[in-house]
Amino acid sequence: AGNPVLVDPKRPPTVQDLMTMTGGFGSTWAAGHKGMEYYKDQLAAKGFNDCMFNFDFDIEGFCEPLYDVALGSHPGEHWEYSNISTNILGRVVEVVSGLDFNTYIQENIFEPLGIVDADFYPDESKHHRIPQIYEAFTGERLLGLDQPGAHDTQVPFKSPKKFFNPCGGLCCTAYDYFRFAQMLANKGELDGVRVLSPHSVEMMTQNHVGDMRDSFYGHAWGYNMNVQCEYNNTFNYLGNGAFGWHGYWGTVFNVLPEKDLVMVFLSQCSPEPPSWEPQEKVISVISSAAL
Repeated sequence: AGNPVLVDPKRPPTVQDLMTMTGGFGSTWAAGHKGMEYYKDQLAAKGFNDCMFNFDFDIEGFCEPLYDVALGSHPGEHWEYSNISTNILGRVVEVVSGLDFNTYIQENIFEPLGIVDADFYPDESKHHRIPQIYEAFTGERLLGLDQPGAHDTQVPFKSPKKFFNPCGGLCCTAYDYFRFAQMLANKGELDGVRVLSPHSVEMMTQNHVGDMRDSFYGHAWGYNMNVQCEYNNTFNYLGNGAFGWHGYWGTVFNVLPEKDLVMVFLSQCSPEPPSWEPQEKVISVISSAAL
């Protein structure tokens, strides 16, 4: 409560801070930490939404309103999931490569790996292949993903198609997602094609946050993915040394290098508990079999 006291950050945020979700950036939809509550209030005052709406601007346009928003914590001192961090990284890719984000990932990741169905805005001929989202226990069908503005995470495929959202909204098949995960399990290579160096994958999958843990599953964090360092009883635990990502609609991949195990689990269920329970049961069986 009361007026916040703003201080200069102890240091500027780095690219590593962005990749580990420790840059001081928050979101418009979750907080709890006092500094991050203030960050969320600043975004709300601007009318800014960081969710998966199809904005009528590009990634640079997304980043512009953030220039005068005070950070919610000193960089490197607090873990907070942030769509904004990921989207800023997407802009970094554009500036460094000279390509828009969508072109970069298509030319440098998807095409070399033979990933043919990954797209932010699938062609209308593929819309019938996009699954519906359901409430896990009631079976209630949630609103379709092609309805603009109906929900915080709606992705209206038929709208301007200017914003290729680094933090979410990319559609692909289970097979495509598996090929991406298998490439990481192979330390950057798949079917004789290398898209990452072994050292890059090793860096991506190390714990870079010390004793900090994410607020979802109690995992450590590497470069834009969780890293499982010790046993916990969350549904996303596969085994020590595992790494992966958990998408908003229960779209999970985990890699356990020690067992040469790649798991892709696509539930298409609402993200709030108790919808996690079916995932927990399935992943527990896979984890037990692996160990």
